[in-house]
Formats: sequence, C-alpha cells, structure tokens
Amino acid sequence: MNNRILRPLARPLLLDAVPGAAAAYSLRQLSNAYAGPVVTVRRSSDDAEADFKASEIDDGTLAAFCGAGDGLVKTWHDQSGNNRDASQATAANQPKIVDSGSLVTEGGKAALEFDGTDDYFSSNITGFQSIQNLTVAVVFSSSLAAAPDAQTATLWGFGDDTKKCLFVGPATGLLSGEYFASIFNDPALKRLGSSTYRRNANQISMLFSTHLQSGTAFFSNGLEVDLNLVASMTTSTPSAPSNTGFTENDNVTIGALISGGSPVLFTQEKYQELLFYPSDQSANRQRIEGDMNRHFGVF
Repeated sequence: MNNRILRPLARPLLLDAVPGAAAAYSLRQLSNAYAGPVVTVRRSSDDAEADFKASEIDDGTLAAFCGAGDGLVKTWHDQSGNNRDASQATAANQPKIVDSGSLVTEGGKAALEFDGTDDYFSSNITGFQSIQNLTVAVVFSSSLAAAPDAQTATLWGFGDDTKKCLFVGPATGLLSGEYFASIFNDPALKRLGSSTYRRNANQISMLFSTHLQSGTAFFSNGLEVDLNLVASMTTSTPSAPSNTGFTENDNVTIGALISGGSPVLFTQEKYQELLFYPSDQSANRQRIEGDMNRHFGVF
C-alpha cells in the first residue's frame, strides 16, 4: 500500500509562465522560486528597517511595523533571480508605501507612491550594452488631472538622456493624461519611436512596450497605440528604428529621468509592478498582460 501524501503543484506565477526577465519588481510574488522579500522598508518614527514579503504586505504585518507613521521603501527587490535590486539610500528620496499608518493602495492593491519632487530608485541593471530588443511591462497610476507636467510625469529612465536613453514621460501639447515613450540615439538624440497612452487621473493603467531593431510597438491597457496618429500629434515625426543596443552603463532609474548624470524629472505616480525583458516578448504579450490584469484589475 502506498501511503505517500500527494500535494498539489504550486500554481504557476507570472515569471514561471514567462521566464527570462532581466529584472522584475512587484508588490506581489512573481515566481514560486523566489522566497525573498519584495521590499525593504524604513519606518519614519525611528528609522528602523525591515524586509517584507508580499504576504506580509497583504496581511497587515508591514502596516503594524510602521505604526501610526510612514513607511518608506529603501529597496524594491528584484524577483528575477538576477539580484538587480532597485534602491534609494537617501531617506528624503524614498517613495512611500505606508502613509500615516495606512497602506498605500491603488485599486485595492498595495502601491509605491512617488511624490513628483525627489523620489526615485536607482537599480544595478547593467550589462545591457549589447541588447538589441527590449520589452517593458508596467502597472501604475497617476494623480495628474491637468495637462501633462514635465516635472511630474516621467515613469522611468534607461541610461542617460545626454547619451543613449529609453524613457517614458510627458508629451508637450497632447491631451490631458497622454504621455509618450521614446528611444533616443547618441549623439543627436534622434527619436527612434514614440507612442502615447491615455487614461484619466487616478486610474490604474498598464503599459506594454517592445523596442526592437525592426520597429517599436506600444500597448496601453491591452490595446495597441497607433504610432501614425502619434506622429501627427507631435512636432517631430518618429524616424525609422536603428537601435544597435544600449551602449552606456545603462542603470535603470525608476521614478526619474537622468540627464547629465543627475535626476531632472520626477514621477508623481503609484507603481505596482515593473518588468524588463532583454528580448522580444511580443508573442507573450497577452499572457503577461492577462496575468497582470487578473491580479490588479487594470481593464
């Protein structure tokens, strides 16, 4: 007689279903193989720090640690297995996850709140010099209600905009709530591709973008953005793609755009998830978007 106890297999999580991320940041668990913390938090009352898993954010452990004060995120841990954590050692520049004793949320899920003034992370995502294709997926929301403001709309930066850079930020002259994503090519900052995505203030959104040698595609909340429409709405038309890889050290900055080695634009957003794949994930787009949408309820 066989007395072995059969245990159900763990449900595949996003990185189990779509592996190969260069870096993966979230406030939920993304892989069954990852057992570490998702954030390291500093509480405002006495500057004590502690690590927290996703389950400890959801069950109130994090809020209890922070008490009646604030919880600021010192490190947003990389769940890809590549140890590319995003961090901010300067207390004044750390985004908030607990506000006066209450967990910061968006759509009922935990979120990191960037103040639009000086909050940002630097990550140690390096070695991207030879990358030809890049896929990014992000879940976020914005408090912007008026026309885009260059000081409060930048989502994330890749490299330095004085050299070779990929970033998401505001588009001057577009309708309220619209932004663009661009790749610039050293040395002339030639635009290789651009896009907009539209949503109302305080509405959770998902952006999925692929940046390839053969072209650039952007999807907002599951729908592809028409680059031809974007070209007609901006003063400079996107030129033909000619990406030959990111040639700089290419640290990713989350929440700010770096120019001349210093942060110059800061986001006024709430982040919940941010994935970087050093490859074309177009074939997996609906799987990635579907997984994000089931958890965060984006669209």
